Amino acid sequence: MLMLTVFCIGGGRMSMDKGNASARQSEKPSNQLREAIVERMNNLFAEDGAVDEGSVVVAMSMGEKRLIERDLRADYATSGAAHVLALSGLHIGIVFFFFKLLVPRRRPSSLSRWHLFGESLLIAAIWCYVLLVGMPPSAVRAATMVSLYEVMSLQCRDRVSLNVIGTTAFMMLMFCPTDIYNIGFEFSFAAVISIILNFKTFYSIVSEPSNRIVKALWSMVCVSMAAQIGVAPLIAYHFGYVAVYSVFSSMVVVPCAWVIVNLSVLLILFLKFAAVARLIVVPLALTADFMNDCVTWFAALPGATIDNVELNGAQLLTLYLAIGSTCLLAYRYMKHKTVKD
Repeated sequence: MLMLTVFCIGGGRMSMDKGNASARQSEKPSNQLREAIVERMNNLFAEDGAVDEGSVVVAMSMGEKRLIERDLRADYATSGAAHVLALSGLHIGIVFFFFKLLVPRRRPSSLSRWHLFGESLLIAAIWCYVLLVGMPPSAVRAATMVSLYEVMSLQCRDRVSLNVIGTTAFMMLMFCPTDIYNIGFEFSFAAVISIILNFKTFYSIVSEPSNRIVKALWSMVCVSMAAQIGVAPLIAYHFGYVAVYSVFSSMVVVPCAWVIVNLSVLLILFLKFAAVARLIVVPLALTADFMNDCVTWFAALPGATIDNVELNGAQLLTLYLAIGSTCLLAYRYMKHKTVKD
C-alpha cells in the first residue's frame, strides 16, 4: 500500500505554477477515441448540471484541462493541490490499484502461468490507459515505475527502492535524454526519493496507530510531508513561490482523487450504457464539488503562498544539502530512540 502511495504522491507533483502550466504543455497527439470519451463525459456532467465538477473529473481522468475555469485552476495552484489536475503518477497509481484488484492474489512461494498471465495483463492495462490519454511524459514515467515494481513483485520484492528509481530514470533518459531538463522529471524523482528517504522518520514520530483507518491516514500525512520537503525547493526555484498549505490540502485532495479516478475508470467502461453512466456521474460530481470547495477554502486562507522567492542554482543545491543533513540527523535520532526504547 505504501508503494502505491509513493507513486501517487510522488509522481503526481508536477504542473505546480499558478494556473499557467497548461499554456506551457505541448498539445497531445490526435486521439479520436480519447476525444470521443472526453466529449461524452462532458455531456453527461452538463446534463447533470455539474459543468465545473465535470471539467475537473475530465482533467483528472483524461488529462484534458482546458475546460477548467481560470479562477478554479488558480485556487488549486495557490492551495498546493495543482498536482491533482495534472495526469501523472497520482492517477496512474490509482488506476494500477484498480486493475490490481482484478488480478487474483498469489502466495509468495507460488507463481503459476495464470499469475504470470494476470500480471502481464495488468501491465498491459496500465500502458493501454497511458496510450488512451495521449502518453503525457509524467504518466509514462509513472507507468514505467509501476511496470518495474510488478516485475520485482514476481520475485517477492514488494517494496520500492532507490534501485527502482534509478533504473526508471536511466530508461527514461535512454529513450529521451532531453527529459533531464524537464521540470516534471525533476519533480517526480525529487518527490519519490524524498518519500523513500524520509517516510520512516516521519512515521516513527508517534507510536504506530492500532486502528487501520487512522494508520492509513497517518501514512498519507507522512508521505505528503516527505514529498513536500522534496519538491518545495524546486517549486521555489522554478516558479518563485511556495504553497504553505500544500501538505494539508493534499490530505483532502488525495483521498478525493482516489474516489474520482476509480469512479472515472468505471464511467469510461460503462459509457455505452447511459443509465449506468448517469448513476456513476452523481457520486463523481458530489466528490469533485466537495474537493473544489475545500481547495477554494485553502486558497482563501491568509498567507496561502510565499511569493517572489528567488533561488539560483547554487542556493538550490545548498538548500538540498541542508535539508538532506537535517533529515539524516533526524533519522539517526529516531533510530537511536527506537533502539533505546
